[in-house]
Amino acid sequence: MSAICMLFNGGMYAIEGWVCHYTLHQLDPDLKVYLLCIDNEVLEKAKTLVDKGVVPISLHDFEKTYPKLLNIKNSRALKEYIVTMKPFLPEYIFNNFGEEKLIFADSDIAFWNDPSEIFEELDKCSFWAKDHEIEPPRSAGRFNVGLLGYKDDNNCRTWLKWWQERCIEWCQWRAHNGKFAEQGYLNILHDNPSKFNGFTSIKHPGVNLAPWNISKHTVYQEDNKLKVDGQNLICYHYHEFEITNRGYHPTGWKLPPGTKQLIYEKYFGLVQKSMSNILWR
Repeated sequence: MSAICMLFNGGMYAIEGWVCHYTLHQLDPDLKVYLLCIDNEVLEKAKTLVDKGVVPISLHDFEKTYPKLLNIKNSRALKEYIVTMKPFLPEYIFNNFGEEKLIFADSDIAFWNDPSEIFEELDKCSFWAKDHEIEPPRSAGRFNVGLLGYKDDNNCRTWLKWWQERCIEWCQWRAHNGKFAEQGYLNILHDNPSKFNGFTSIKHPGVNLAPWNISKHTVYQEDNKLKVDGQNLICYHYHEFEITNRGYHPTGWKLPPGTKQLIYEKYFGLVQKSMSNILWR
């Protein structure tokens, strides 16, 4: 079995998160989306979308399973606490729902082609991440944690346990001694590849395409599908997307010509509908 998992709280995170879920449901109505609801606003909304594949997970139930999270909760900013939970979520879903393959997606990602391709990558590995494709790597880390693939096996669970322990120890939203929140810890998968078995740095150009790497690729539309370098654009990471008085600001990164029309216009329309709570009308 394959599924998506997410976690977010209210505000802009939820607006984008519901768009992410909507794009997934349009592509595969049977796909389950496990959602760790960080506040009651998100939880109540999630309950109305159970028939659309959403499986709500309350923060209360989640924290009961992991008391070590509660022990550090009051010592961290909300954003830092939320990302501290990220390594625990796949394990929770494996243990409680019996899924075999999981893709974690940040709320600011949208899917434009069938996600089954990225689940198939897990037939060849235990877990995967996508390189930022920036050399030398940024202080935030070599790999991006906005989209991650997991398979329920010993290799993946060993990795998750190690990552959980590191995030409990330290998870601040800043660069410090090679660390950055939960993301910097993934550097070890490149720097010490023999430490964990079963990891793959996914090479598919249409997986987690983002403002920081889009200039390295060619994006176009063919047969009403978004393509990148001859393959399907599975999902795009709308990092730094902002609604403005005049419409929207796509990102602080410089984008190739034509990118706004191809990748951002439809997304903006969905965000507007999400803000008005009319995605499903």
